[in-house]
Amino acid sequence: MVVKVDRSLKIRDNPGGCGIDGILNIWKPSGMTSFGVVDHVRKTVGIRKAGHGGTLDPLATGVLLVLLGEATKIQAYLPDEKEYEGIMKLGEETSTQDTSGNIIRQVKDLRNSEKEVKEISRTFLGRIKQVPPMASAKHYRGRRLYELHRQGKEVERKPHEVVITSLNILEYSPPLVRFSVVCSGGTYVRTLVHDWGKRLGCGAHLISLVRKRIGHFHLEDSLPLSSPGETYFSSVKPVEDGLSSLGKAVLKDWAAVRVFHGGNIDNSGVERWEPSPSLGNVFAVYSGEGTLLALARQDNGYWFPLRVFRWE
Repeated sequence: MVVKVDRSLKIRDNPGGCGIDGILNIWKPSGMTSFGVVDHVRKTVGIRKAGHGGTLDPLATGVLLVLLGEATKIQAYLPDEKEYEGIMKLGEETSTQDTSGNIIRQVKDLRNSEKEVKEISRTFLGRIKQVPPMASAKHYRGRRLYELHRQGKEVERKPHEVVITSLNILEYSPPLVRFSVVCSGGTYVRTLVHDWGKRLGCGAHLISLVRKRIGHFHLEDSLPLSSPGETYFSSVKPVEDGLSSLGKAVLKDWAAVRVFHGGNIDNSGVERWEPSPSLGNVFAVYSGEGTLLALARQDNGYWFPLRVFRWE
């Protein structure tokens, strides 16, 4: 048996809904939550199943990947590297680490030179630990941290590791500093700014942020949120476009059938595979005809489906 699926984009329920599986690169406007963007797109294209590929704070703008249909299954496997451009204000700390909070500390006599700001920036390069801010969507005992923050509560948060690949000063006009940063997923840029200000001794908070890139998805290719539904339909990228960080494996026919139904296989069912440098044991798995079947983990000669795609 050969697994072969017609993957062409098509509207299933004209005019009330659509059956699109793929990725939309949306330019998120400031003042809107990431969920609000997803909800707008979902209603515009008439699809029930939708999500996003990484939260942007309401005040931030830029690239937000909206995942439609079966693309929601790849959220955890999207390209990890992100690029931002932001502006921080020296001399003020806020309760949220950005402009949405109250000022909790001020230093009016700023004496930090551009050289010092650059020198301190280098101390963040590489693997660092960040403590998630209270005003964030992280969970704590079944609740979002921002819910506790709104009640005036503060709880202990565990630091998590992130990677800062580059951190550059683009413009120095004290008290404002414009900068760019390339970092791993899960990085809180406002926390980076907060910690930067701490090390400078004067405090700082984030006043604007633009996400320029997620992997190979760039801001210049983003669609305005106000785009009509027809533009959304014609701009959907295939699910495979979000899997560039994974290895690729092609299965023999019998193994393709087994994986398609959620079963495990061993190496004898794999025609060929190419591991990824970053995620060496996670693969996008294809049939011999080129149909994306699943995401699978390879371990000790066996392949275990993590996500199986159901194309209609």
